[in-house]
Amino acid sequence: SCNSDDDDPIEDVICNEDNNKVLMNRFVKSDMASNYVSNSYSYNELNLLSSRTRTSPSRVYEYEYVYDCSNNLIERNVEETKDPQYDGSSSFYEYDDQNRLIAYGTSYQGEVDYSLSYEANIVSVSGTVWNDENASFSMQLNNDGLVTRIDFHSDRAIFNEIKYTLFEYDANDNLIEGEDYDEAGNIINSISIAYDANTNPYYDQFKSIYLQRFINTFYHGAYWAGDLISSDEFDFPYLKNNIESVVDNLCNNCFSEVV
Repeated sequence: SCNSDDDDPIEDVICNEDNNKVLMNRFVKSDMASNYVSNSYSYNELNLLSSRTRTSPSRVYEYEYVYDCSNNLIERNVEETKDPQYDGSSSFYEYDDQNRLIAYGTSYQGEVDYSLSYEANIVSVSGTVWNDENASFSMQLNNDGLVTRIDFHSDRAIFNEIKYTLFEYDANDNLIEGEDYDEAGNIINSISIAYDANTNPYYDQFKSIYLQRFINTFYHGAYWAGDLISSDEFDFPYLKNNIESVVDNLCNNCFSEVV
């Protein structure tokens, strides 16, 4: 159970009961996202990521992560500490009594603010996503809680041709294929993802916001997500192994990326 004063900031939440620690045998202290961008990380006593510093020649971003008593991420704060012209932002996450994500919003320019509802294995989403103010779509989950299908119900401008996307996984729950389809059921895009046998060092973090990260990554379809998930595995830490390649199966723009 949690004790908190309504007037206190969210960071002052106090848990009376011990949380179960996240079982981790790997802690990334730092990494290089590129030749010019580095990250450093710190963790709390429950092995949950508590802060991240992202440094480039022109920017330094400080991330802070706040959790509730069930290890659900409830707030993410970002500050740019090198250049004062860039404002900070906060993201907020809400859960139901089954620890399911039911709302997400960010203070950054109103870009994202949506709610999620659940019926059996279908999750319905409505609100603002990537500046689409009337976004409406549904996601189908498998027995492991992974998204296997997205059906888009609202206009998404240049991405409107994609009406649904299908996803396939391997035995380790790694996403291995994503296919975009039009309204008539014709395949538009298809990507395949290959992995090595090593454990992704970011795996097991941010479990409570899996659906938010999935929406953020795949809202515009599987094809456009290929670069996102392969360029920064921290942003989508739900793949157990490390990506080796992302291949365009239909050769639309003919990319075959070796990571």
